Amino acid sequence: MAEARRIRVVENENLKALMKVRYLQADIESLELRELWERERMNRMTQQITACVGGSGGKGGMDEAFAAMADIEQRHRLLVKSYTRQIARAERILGEIRDPEKRSLARLIYLDGVADIRARERLGLSRGEFERLRRELEAGI
Repeated sequence: MAEARRIRVVENENLKALMKVRYLQADIESLELRELWERERMNRMTQQITACVGGSGGKGGMDEAFAAMADIEQRHRLLVKSYTRQIARAERILGEIRDPEKRSLARLIYLDGVADIRARERLGLSRGEFERLRRELEAGI
């Protein structure tokens, strides 16, 4: 029977900080996709506007779309600001790792999210070397 996959729990706070960058990237990407959708929606509404404008007095149509875009833009600014701070922190953390192999491994796995096998291949490490470096990284050695 195949060996069950173990869930790796990372205890090293610096490595967790590196991983946080990926989560912020995903949040920004999601928000940018929503912004694109809202812009396309606004373009379609603009194309459908006629000389007769309804006076419902409530939010709807373009007003709603503009409000959504303003909200998205504000959230996007905040996320990018947070991302920029986190990237600066990640670079400081990586700069403190003196061993170039460990630094490259940390960048590939925890910052870039590269799969273990791909990281091993890119660094030209055997499985044993890879596991040793990873254990040392996670232990903060």
